[in-house]
Amino acid sequence: MGLASYYRNFVPHFAEIASPLRQLAEKDNKFISSAECHAAFNTLKSKLSSPPILAFPAFSPSAGPFILDTDASYIAIGSVLSQKSANGEVVIAYAGRRLNKPESRHCTTRRETSASAYFLKHFRPYLLGKPFKVRTDHQTLQWIRNLRGPEGQVTRWWAYLQDYDSDHIYRSGSRNANIDELSRLPAETGNVMLSTLSAGATRARYQLNDP
Repeated sequence: MGLASYYRNFVPHFAEIASPLRQLAEKDNKFISSAECHAAFNTLKSKLSSPPILAFPAFSPSAGPFILDTDASYIAIGSVLSQKSANGEVVIAYAGRRLNKPESRHCTTRRETSASAYFLKHFRPYLLGKPFKVRTDHQTLQWIRNLRGPEGQVTRWWAYLQDYDSDHIYRSGSRNANIDELSRLPAETGNVMLSTLSAGATRARYQLNDP
């Protein structure tokens, strides 16, 4: 599982697929390999050996804008970073993490706002310095930007959002299927790695090819 987890961001719904295998490693659980575990293992092998489905991010002046989809449930938060291209929207990276107990008790608005702030920071190298869109099924960014006299954690979220040139787009849950599932099932605790080359490496590639 350790090696598979290293490439988790190349596999959509990795947490859902790997959940039976993760449960085997939990404390006090007996190691009993079931048919469900074997199916999960074979599915991961298949997905990890299939051709990549992620696109390389483009930073040229003519490149389309990035699109950040975020969602939150009482279990986890999830995100998909996409970019507009000549062929429509292409996926650049997936990300997600499980909420801890205090976070899971937050109201929906705070969980959704926390997800937006977390993934803005997570994908900061891609998003900072150029206009992009944030899509959620909750009016989170409008809520936090319209607050008068925010306090505590909300103040930090509000201040952090000022760094970005983002346009918030509301999209109903029924149209948010690309991200919804990433927040509905248990995910690993902790941060996730970016699933493509770093933004710095990408810019370096363009500089080398610049006549």
